[in-house]
Amino acid sequence: MKDKFIQLYEMYIKPREKEPGKLLKWLEQTDFFTAPASTRFHGNFPCGLLEHSLKVYTRLSAFNDILPYFDEDTNDSSIAIVALLHDLCKVNFYKKIFRNVKEYRDDGKLYDENGRFNWKSIIGYEVEDTWPMGHGEKSLEIVSRFIDLTNEEKLAIRWHMGFSDNSFKGGSYSVGTAMEMCPLIIYLNAADSLASTQDERIEK
Repeated sequence: MKDKFIQLYEMYIKPREKEPGKLLKWLEQTDFFTAPASTRFHGNFPCGLLEHSLKVYTRLSAFNDILPYFDEDTNDSSIAIVALLHDLCKVNFYKKIFRNVKEYRDDGKLYDENGRFNWKSIIGYEVEDTWPMGHGEKSLEIVSRFIDLTNEEKLAIRWHMGFSDNSFKGGSYSVGTAMEMCPLIIYLNAADSLASTQDERIEK
């Protein structure tokens, strides 16, 4: 998976960087290539974030092949940037923990004849947000350090959570206005949702 990401990075993202190669160098210094995508939802396992980013890219690229929805300035570079980098907010965001879970017995039951459960210890994750800046906002800020983004790319990364964004839940309607201005938001959100619900597994 890492090889695939780097291949796409070299082809579509590196030429857009302010200092070509600097973003990849930064990613290598973080846990991007090994981090989970969540604590208990999609991709809650090592390399889940990398897997999710690639699956979002696959979905968004497929949309681009069949739907005339992008602005005329949108190109393969834009698709790669917003899909592969939309969740950089999750870099160095999760820490490993051990938690106990009930384990089924050989007879298919969770407990023995005395009602006692079998337990096993597994590796899990919990959030350790050392830079609580938001979700889309944080990803946008990180990507902007390395790339001069178009307005469309900025809006897509900022609002990729769509109507699940916390600002909308808090009463802001900016996401609706942004979607009217930038259809890429709608399709990135759809690609993100499909990848996380249809393409990715959850480890119990």
